[in-house]
Amino acid sequence: MLFILLFFAAVVLTSCNSNQNTPAQNSTDSAVIPEPATEDTISNSTDTAIIPKNNTDGPARRYHRFTRDDSSKVAPTPLIQPAAKADSAQTGYALVYCPDKMIKNSQNIITARITKNELNKAITDLVTDLSKQENENTGSIKDNLYQKQLQVYNKMEVQLQCDESIFTVTTTGSDSIQSFAPGEKELEWNWELKPRSVTGKTVISFIFKGIDRYNQPIKLGEKMLYVTVQVDVRSFWSKWMEFLSDDPKYTITAIIVPLVTFLGGYFLKRRSS
Repeated sequence: MLFILLFFAAVVLTSCNSNQNTPAQNSTDSAVIPEPATEDTISNSTDTAIIPKNNTDGPARRYHRFTRDDSSKVAPTPLIQPAAKADSAQTGYALVYCPDKMIKNSQNIITARITKNELNKAITDLVTDLSKQENENTGSIKDNLYQKQLQVYNKMEVQLQCDESIFTVTTTGSDSIQSFAPGEKELEWNWELKPRSVTGKTVISFIFKGIDRYNQPIKLGEKMLYVTVQVDVRSFWSKWMEFLSDDPKYTITAIIVPLVTFLGGYFLKRRSS
């Protein structure tokens, strides 16, 4: 009986020792072993050196953190628009034909021309053209011709300004803004002026402007030319002489020939008597 009790006590003691060792073993089995750093972890860190404040623990340890290199991503280069070519100009001349004496209620043709030609050639061409159009002698045209040097751009504008209480102005056959065609050297503007009242002195202004590609006036590209005009009342004799010189053929056949015939017959009759 005693033997059985001793055997039972030994079994109980052995069982207790087994239960005490089990937690330790489980703690060992559940230990987490740190995994090596992965590539993603390395790439998201920064390259920074950390040095301990106190150097008593031995050599300083350097920890490296690495960042992802984005230098291969090149930013797109912005498109640069080429600069617009500046409006070029060359030296030329403004020519104006405007009679300095006008008659009330008579029509007057006014001409402005911008030319790239040499001045003497430009004057000769304009005088020739006007003498054909106006049936006037070249000397009278040259006396009423005015000129001014200016910068000539590809696109030009000419404006006529006058006292509208004195003149009636009509623009004929041309826009205020004109452009040179390839190879073209002259631009022309024309107006019809009719004085409605008599004046001793009045000023007619001609404004010449260079125009850019956006149809805007070019700074420092403006010139002005002034003509002083006198308006008179036409006398009877001036009207009569203008009528006779207006159509020479009619004057000779309808007036001069009959007048000479009459005077010749009259004097012959008196001599025979």
